[in-house]
Amino acid sequence: MSSVTVEDVLILIKDSLEESGKEFNRRLEESGKEFSHRLEESDSRFMRRLEESSRQAELDRRQTELVRRQTEFDRRQTELEMKELRKQAELEMKELRRQLGGLGNRFGDWAESYFNKRTIDKFCELGYKFTKSGRLEFKDANGDCFAEADIWMENGEYVMVVEVKSDLRKDHIDEHLERIHKIREYMDARGDSRKILGAVAAMTFYGGCEKYAVKNGLYAVTQSGENVMLLETPNGWKPTEF
Repeated sequence: MSSVTVEDVLILIKDSLEESGKEFNRRLEESGKEFSHRLEESDSRFMRRLEESSRQAELDRRQTELVRRQTEFDRRQTELEMKELRKQAELEMKELRRQLGGLGNRFGDWAESYFNKRTIDKFCELGYKFTKSGRLEFKDANGDCFAEADIWMENGEYVMVVEVKSDLRKDHIDEHLERIHKIREYMDARGDSRKILGAVAAMTFYGGCEKYAVKNGLYAVTQSGENVMLLETPNGWKPTEF
């Protein structure tokens, strides 16, 4: 039996280390390959998820844009419909005002016709004995009408200016008083010193405005069956002579 020398041991250790190194390198290489493979799979999964997320984000963006456009379309459609409805309503209101205006004008003309001769006869009964009557317009130097008497009556001493309304309000009385003052100035400028008397005639007096008329020195005339009547005045009342 031969003896083992130190050199033999070193050779054995060397061989063993070389074998261990080769095994380590093999395992390291296998581990590297496995890691690379897993890394590639992980990258692939990440990219797929990233692509899916991007596609979903794009889909959501397009969906949001579609909703926005639909909302904008609905808003504009609603605006167009509202404009059309307003336009139609304005046309209908215009036509209604025209019809009501025409009806009011016809009723006003009828009221003037009703009160005309009856009112003249009533005042003649009071002793005024008017010799002329009718509707009269007053025009300035330019030919523009600045006042109009629905019923104008006159004699050598007095003129009577009557405002006729189907429905009389307080503001109509104020306008008539202003009208009388303008006619007074017109007559004075032409040397006509006859006294002016005022009256209002109406089917209906709103808010007791007939008392306001009487208080301001105007006669108040209204319908009474087939005739007309003067509304009651206080004891001792006299009409204003403008």
